[in-house]
Amino acid sequence: MSEEHAAGAEGLALFPLDELLRELEVRISAVRGTRDSLHSLLEAGLSVGRELDHAQVLHGIVEAAGGPTQ
Repeated sequence: MSEEHAAGAEGLALFPLDELLRELEVRISAVRGTRDSLHSLLEAGLSVGRELDHAQVLHGIVEAAGGPTQ
Protein backbone atom coordinates (compact mmCIF):
# COMPACT_ATOMS: atom_id res chain seq x y z
CA MET A 1 0.00 0.00 0.00
CA SER A 2 1.41 3.40 -0.97
CA GLU A 3 1.92 6.12 1.64
CA GLU A 4 -0.71 8.29 -0.06
CA HIS A 5 -3.26 5.46 -0.07
CA ALA A 6 -2.48 4.59 3.54
CA ALA A 7 -2.90 8.23 4.61
CA GLY A 8 -6.27 8.38 2.84
CA ALA A 9 -7.39 5.14 4.46
CA GLU A 10 -6.36 6.44 7.90
CA GLY A 11 -8.28 9.67 7.27
CA LEU A 12 -11.41 7.71 6.38
CA ALA A 13 -11.07 5.67 9.54
CA LEU A 14 -11.58 8.88 11.54
CA PHE A 15 -15.08 9.36 10.09
CA PRO A 16 -17.94 6.99 10.82
CA LEU A 17 -19.55 5.58 7.69
CA ASP A 18 -22.92 7.15 8.52
CA GLU A 19 -21.33 10.60 8.71
CA LEU A 20 -19.66 10.11 5.33
CA LEU A 21 -22.94 8.97 3.80
CA ARG A 22 -24.78 12.01 5.18
CA GLU A 23 -22.11 14.30 3.73
CA LEU A 24 -22.45 12.55 0.38
CA GLU A 25 -26.24 13.00 0.48
CA VAL A 26 -25.85 16.72 1.23
CA ARG A 27 -23.45 17.16 -1.69
CA ILE A 28 -25.66 15.18 -4.08
CA SER A 29 -28.63 17.31 -3.06
CA ALA A 30 -26.66 20.49 -3.74
CA VAL A 31 -25.62 19.21 -7.17
CA ARG A 32 -29.22 18.33 -8.01
CA GLY A 33 -30.36 21.80 -6.94
CA THR A 34 -27.72 23.40 -9.14
CA ARG A 35 -28.69 21.13 -12.04
CA ASP A 36 -32.37 22.04 -11.63
CA SER A 37 -31.57 25.76 -11.49
CA LEU A 38 -29.41 25.53 -14.59
CA HIS A 39 -32.12 23.58 -16.41
CA SER A 40 -34.68 26.27 -15.53
CA LEU A 41 -32.33 29.02 -16.68
CA LEU A 42 -31.71 27.27 -20.00
CA GLU A 43 -35.44 26.78 -20.52
CA ALA A 44 -36.02 30.48 -19.84
CA GLY A 45 -33.30 31.43 -22.35
CA LEU A 46 -34.82 29.16 -24.98
CA SER A 47 -38.25 30.61 -24.32
CA VAL A 48 -36.96 34.16 -24.83
CA GLY A 49 -35.07 33.08 -27.94
CA ARG A 50 -38.19 31.60 -29.50
CA GLU A 51 -39.96 34.95 -29.22
CA LEU A 52 -37.26 36.96 -30.98
CA ASP A 53 -37.32 38.01 -34.61
CA HIS A 54 -34.43 36.07 -36.15
CA ALA A 55 -33.65 38.70 -38.78
CA GLN A 56 -33.43 41.39 -36.09
CA VAL A 57 -31.18 39.19 -33.92
CA LEU A 58 -28.83 38.47 -36.85
CA HIS A 59 -28.73 42.16 -37.74
CA GLY A 60 -27.74 42.98 -34.16
CA ILE A 61 -24.98 40.35 -34.26
CA VAL A 62 -23.60 41.77 -37.49
CA GLU A 63 -23.68 45.30 -36.03
CA ALA A 64 -21.94 44.17 -32.87
CA ALA A 65 -19.25 42.46 -34.94
CA GLY A 66 -18.66 45.68 -36.88
CA GLY A 67 -19.93 44.28 -40.16
CA PRO A 68 -21.95 46.06 -42.84
CA THR A 69 -25.59 46.86 -42.11
CA GLN A 70 -28.44 47.44 -44.49
